[in-house]
Amino acid sequence: MGEYNFNNKNYNEAFFSYNNSIDIFKNIKPNDKIPYLYLKIGLCKAILLNYTEALSFFNLSEQYSKIYNDKITLKRAIYNSAKCNVVLNKVETALKNIEIFLTLCNKTEDFTSYINANILKANCYEAIMDFNTAIAIYKYLLNEIIDPNNSSLGYIYNNLGLAYLNKNDFNNSLKYFNKAENFRINIDPGNLSHTIIEKSDVFIKQGLYANAIKLIESGLKLADSNDDYEYLVKGNYKLIHIYGSINDYSNLKKVCLNIITLLTELNKSIELVSIYTKLAIIYLDENNIEEAKKYLLMSQKLQQ
Repeated sequence: MGEYNFNNKNYNEAFFSYNNSIDIFKNIKPNDKIPYLYLKIGLCKAILLNYTEALSFFNLSEQYSKIYNDKITLKRAIYNSAKCNVVLNKVETALKNIEIFLTLCNKTEDFTSYINANILKANCYEAIMDFNTAIAIYKYLLNEIIDPNNSSLGYIYNNLGLAYLNKNDFNNSLKYFNKAENFRINIDPGNLSHTIIEKSDVFIKQGLYANAIKLIESGLKLADSNDDYEYLVKGNYKLIHIYGSINDYSNLKKVCLNIITLLTELNKSIELVSIYTKLAIIYLDENNIEEAKKYLLMSQKLQQ
């Protein structure tokens, strides 16, 4: 049931099934599936953007993998711990995770894992704003990949677009985002929404909001079809930023309502309080006291 729900993207249901499985396996033998089950529980939490909880389950997966000598699950747990630590801005810990992972990874036998770990390492350097080192790693990886259909190319092109954007090099940024977009249209359509939504920042930074909105809305449709919560949230927050910048309160309210639905589904109470407060301020500016009061009370209820 856990696998069925996970494959059908019902991650909350999958979490409960995997958890029940662990309770059963702990009371019977053999129970060497426990490392894998903790890994999958961690993935459920990470996909639902609960990175702190996910990290605790990846750590459990790592511990049990060592007990049962499950080298495959151990590698996956360490790698996913690194990903969570990057998101949680624990960059030093993430880099340690990556170095451990690379010692377990045979470049010849597991080339994809080797590439992905180095992409994650570059992400760490971006997180501490060392964009030149990140770019150097990405370009090294481009020289390492011979297969023109290797799915990692989409990540590398996309991340080069982001790295150059952070250096305000819009020409190179757009160049690599376009490479990522063209690649993902043909080879990796599941991640195409990521590139389209992140490419919008090239235009946002230059105040070209109409171009950015068009890209974001296109990316959100793709993200929705893939139940990609991370980029649904990310794209809607970009729209909130744009509509707030141009004082388009009608569209701003619509986007706030969209993101409320998402955040409610993801149980993101702190973020919901922020959106409720934003809506209350908008309605106060419009002298709509009843609507302002409604969202302030919703915010208050959550905080209680």
